[in-house]
Amino acid sequence: MQENLLPLRQVLRETRLDLLERENVAAKGNGCKIRNRERTGELSGVRSVVKKVPGARLTGRAVIPRTAGGIPTGVVETGVVRAFQARTARWRPAPGGVSIGHRGITAGTLGCIMQGYLRGGTAGP
Repeated sequence: MQENLLPLRQVLRETRLDLLERENVAAKGNGCKIRNRERTGELSGVRSVVKKVPGARLTGRAVIPRTAGGIPTGVVETGVVRAFQARTARWRPAPGGVSIGHRGITAGTLGCIMQGYLRGGTAGP
């Protein structure tokens, strides 16, 4: 698997500036291609966009090429990506990835929030 990623990484290095300068592109990376909300298992260059728009409505540099350096590309809507935010600041509501804990104990990282009700020792609505 590791050797399969080498061509992807090389293409990503070679095309990163061109891709990030395109309208609507928020980030880029490598992963599995997704078609109809299903992972295909095919390795591809994944391009994150602020808002996914049908290809017919895009023109010029807004279009993400179907391949880059012979490697298939995929487009995923992620919204705006904000890097280097202080994850220890006060957050309301707290998103996943922030540091949480009580001042008297060790802190941890919030992974998810689950909501449920306990009745007779079992979770349920």
